[in-house]
Order: sequence, then structure tokens, then C-alpha cells
Amino acid sequence: MSTEHISKPTSLNLYRFFKQKKLPYTQWTVDVDNGELVINNKRLIDSILKAPLEEQQIFAEALTTLEEDGDDINDFLKQLTLGR
Repeated sequence: MSTEHISKPTSLNLYRFFKQKKLPYTQWTVDVDNGELVINNKRLIDSILKAPLEEQQIFAEALTTLEEDGDDINDFLKQLTLGR
């Protein structure tokens, strides 16, 4: 899949990217001070789409590299969730 459409990071372009990927629903459990927090990939994607433009640029660049390398987008989202 071409990543040209996310070369200009906007919420719409990132939305289109994630929609075309058709990522299966996935959730992760994160240990926090008061217990555990369950976060899913859809919630994380929503947060990315609402991020400031500068942060969207960083995500767009990372996603472009991941896509070009054939890496798993959900694994990237998991790593973000787990803070790695």
C-alpha cells in the first residue's frame, strides 16, 4: 500500500491510512500505579487523530517507515501503549 497519502500529516490522511489498514481490534493491559489500565488500538488511534499537528507529523513519519519496511502497525501501537 502506498503511504503517499500520509506524507502530509492531517487527521484525515492518518484516518484514511488506518482505515485502509483494516487493523483487527486488539487491546493491551498496562500496569499503572493504581492497578491496571486496558487500552485498545481503536482508542489509541483516536488519540493519534486528535494529537497536535506536530505529533501527527511524527506518527506519519513512523507509520510511513513501518509500512515501507512491512512491519506490523498493531505491534507499533502496542509498543506505544506499553511505553517502549
